[in-house]
Amino acid sequence: MCPPKNGERMQKRPRRPRRKVPARVGAAALICLALSCRQVDRSAVPASQPHGGPVSTPEALRVANLAAERLGKSMSHVAQPFREVVVEMLAHPDPAARAAAAVRLRDLANVAACAPLAAALRDPHPEVRAAAADALGWIADGAAVGPLIRVLRDAHPKVRAAAAGALGRVRDPNAVGPLLAALSDDEPAVRAGAAGALGAIRDSQAVGPLSAALQDPDPRVAARAAGALGRIGDPRGVDPLTAALSHPSAEVRYCAVGALLALGDRRCVPALIRRLGDASPPVRCAAARALGRLGDPRAAGPLQAALEIPDESLRAAVREALRQLAATQPRDPATRPAR
Repeated sequence: MCPPKNGERMQKRPRRPRRKVPARVGAAALICLALSCRQVDRSAVPASQPHGGPVSTPEALRVANLAAERLGKSMSHVAQPFREVVVEMLAHPDPAARAAAAVRLRDLANVAACAPLAAALRDPHPEVRAAAADALGWIADGAAVGPLIRVLRDAHPKVRAAAAGALGRVRDPNAVGPLLAALSDDEPAVRAGAAGALGAIRDSQAVGPLSAALQDPDPRVAARAAGALGRIGDPRGVDPLTAALSHPSAEVRYCAVGALLALGDRRCVPALIRRLGDASPPVRCAAARALGRLGDPRAAGPLQAALEIPDESLRAAVREALRQLAATQPRDPATRPAR
């Protein structure tokens, strides 16, 4: 190339723009790589695993996971081969790999994964069974209800808790009876999961047992029971929830305030007014907000008095509650502007 003459500048050759590979193409290539990582030796596979065909290696799952991240939500064109890779991982000899496969199938949320996940509920390792139960809940297919109900009697509490939460996401009325029985489980996490699931299903026959669960010795269970009563929306829950406003746990009192607001029954207003002086700031603020939204004029005076409490968060909630109260009260005709 000739050197530039005096006064002239060398012209740079324009760079050719790089071609961007679409995410779906790159991910499809990764899927193919994952498929090529499969092992054909099944000698180390537990006999309890019913799946046939080759077993994927952890490297295959890693590559497949990378493909899923590349694809995001648009993986319909490679969903089947990806699912095949992950389903085969449910038969891997390493329990951690099997649990990771169940988690990835949960993310796929495809009903075609229900059968292998239901089979994984019989896995000898509790972490795998719990991950499979959780995944079935997120897929939320009715075919999973029977296997999940059976797992409510699993020997491991983590598996039972996962099954209870999963049944709450499936929301099948057939699970109400077994979940009511699970409210008496020895493990608090299982009882809390059952209470939350009953609230999600919203069956009125759970109101009595959930009201009793407000007295559970574990505050997590009582708090979940309060939230469940609010979701069910049955007026029979007003009295037990009002009583729960005096629970020693601030978490339970807070959830009871929210549940009473969801029920919208003004019989609880005097008890909510007393909560304006609660020892817990979140409970005080929640009570103020609930009183504003319920719109009962009996709360106006106590709310005004609560403005004197040295709590800026409470004052902000009280001011908003007073604004809502003023908006719900009928105006005096004498004060209306003339047309």
